[in-house]
Amino acid sequence: QAMNTLYIIKLTEDKFGHFHFSIIQPKMIGKPPPPRHSNTITFMPKLGQMIIVGGRNDQCNRNPVLNDIWLITL
Repeated sequence: QAMNTLYIIKLTEDKFGHFHFSIIQPKMIGKPPPPRHSNTITFMPKLGQMIIVGGRNDQCNRNPVLNDIWLITL
C-alpha cells in the first residue's frame, strides 16, 4: 500500500553498550510527496535533508510508476 507518512528510527547506545531505538515522526512543512512504495531514500544527516526518488503508487489512475525526485528538509 502506498503511503506518504515519514518515520525516522533513531538508534542510540548507552554507556553500557546497550542499544535503544525510538521512532520519530517529524513535522513536514509544505506539500508532502505523493503516496508511494518501492522508492529510494538517501538521508544526508549533516544537512538535515533526505532525497526521495521514484517508486510506485498502484492506486492512482495514471501511470503507477513515479518518476520524480523530492528534497525534504527535516
